[in-house]
Amino acid sequence: MNIEEIRQQYPNIKFYKLKKPSLQNMFEIEKLEDFFELTKIVGYTENHVDEDSASFMALKLLTDSYLEARNPEYTQLLHYNPFFEFLRGNRSDCLNKIISRKSYTVTFLYALDINIMFQEESGLNISEEEFELGLLEIDKMYKSYSKELIKEEEKRNKDINTCILSYKEQYQQAKSKTEKEGVIRRVQLELKMRFKIDGRNDYRASKISIQTLYEENE
Repeated sequence: MNIEEIRQQYPNIKFYKLKKPSLQNMFEIEKLEDFFELTKIVGYTENHVDEDSASFMALKLLTDSYLEARNPEYTQLLHYNPFFEFLRGNRSDCLNKIISRKSYTVTFLYALDINIMFQEESGLNISEEEFELGLLEIDKMYKSYSKELIKEEEKRNKDINTCILSYKEQYQQAKSKTEKEGVIRRVQLELKMRFKIDGRNDYRASKISIQTLYEENE
């Protein structure tokens, strides 16, 4: 609902367009009719959401709902989410059709005499059928995503092991304890630079683990 539609519905209310949203702490009223029972002087702003942004938010809503169903402790995050980015780059034609949304306008109403506001619901308008179908499509892609993660993790583990073993000969040829410890420090530095691991977050990068690997079967 845009501001003109609201004006027609409430002709006895005075509306004032604001240059920017109110920065005051306000109580958000749940129902539009309750909002207008409490105030007759209203400031407003409008936020236009284009088709691309609407589709982005539809996909985000479906993804968060799917991940919450898999893990009740999942927290919706605004920052980088690797599975969401995977979906954006690999979504099927069916999922594209489901999340395709028209542009819409969200209206924000602010009482100018008391600390209350009303925010219109999102204009995404995803039907229950579309929602369920979207979750099924995301589930298919999650399974594909999981397989890719397993492959990447297997390759990463192999690369870490190869990196550590590449220094084994240097360690065994070292003449003193000081030289051996120097080799281990170089290994640890490379592991930290290449794989972002150290002895605190991965036992394989600990001094004792590397030393044990180098000295077995000597």
